[in-house]
Amino acid sequence: MKKRKTIFLVDDDEDDRMLMIEAIQEMVSNVEIIEIENGFALLDMLGDRKAPLPDLVLMDMNMPKMNGLEILFAMKTNKVYSSMPVVILSTTSTSQLIGKAYELGANAFMIKPVTRSEFEMIARAIDICFLNRFSADRFLASIRPEKARSILIIEDNDDHSELMDFAIRQSMPDVRAVRLADRASTLEFLKTRYKSLRPVPEMILLDLYLPTREDGLKLLDEIPQFITANNLAHVPIIVFSYSDHYEDRCASYAKQANGYVVKHPDISKWSFYFENLCYFWSKTMRLPKV
Repeated sequence: MKKRKTIFLVDDDEDDRMLMIEAIQEMVSNVEIIEIENGFALLDMLGDRKAPLPDLVLMDMNMPKMNGLEILFAMKTNKVYSSMPVVILSTTSTSQLIGKAYELGANAFMIKPVTRSEFEMIARAIDICFLNRFSADRFLASIRPEKARSILIIEDNDDHSELMDFAIRQSMPDVRAVRLADRASTLEFLKTRYKSLRPVPEMILLDLYLPTREDGLKLLDEIPQFITANNLAHVPIIVFSYSDHYEDRCASYAKQANGYVVKHPDISKWSFYFENLCYFWSKTMRLPKV
């Protein structure tokens, strides 16, 4: 049986908490949701050694006493909490606010839902992008792309790379998958080819062990540094690994991976998975503009 996942839902609006809880419980299996009304209460709970540690912090931006950015800063500057993935929900979506949230360490920024269908969309996105609770019967049956897209795959295992490429071609034939085999080839690609790649990658899938964990962790530093230094569009980096070790997950999030996804043991489900990962990320997540 899969380990029970825990979400800290931080929001001062009781009605919004209720709607979010209902949507998550309907869409996500084996999950515990702990309601928290403000930032001070969140930090108190995180400091309580008897309280469970969350697999995800889902937090409203606009709250009294401490807003989302202030709470985010307090968490990400504390070594104990810095590896906890945080998703910010906000009714405000200015580029400046989104950029500041990512600068302070948010793993994702979402527009706060209003309708029932929007709450369900957020719940499904959380399921597939952060909790690894996905099941094929909850996937979308068919997704039609709105524009040409590309994905950068950094994977040293040839067999896994071929499976990923096949899965993407099966589910998203319009998507161009560019594969790199290791850290050295990735750094060379960034230096010589990344800027001319069209369409611009909408996602980077990074295997953590290339072949060592240190290689993957170094790239989690080096890729964003390259993008920032060259004033390029922000691209989410999703660690995609067979490792479900807590230490690997924490180390990746501490390096600001946007997501950490465990490779499903059933290869036949990879096509559905990649299709939905790209769909829900592009539909719900907001990225800072250049």
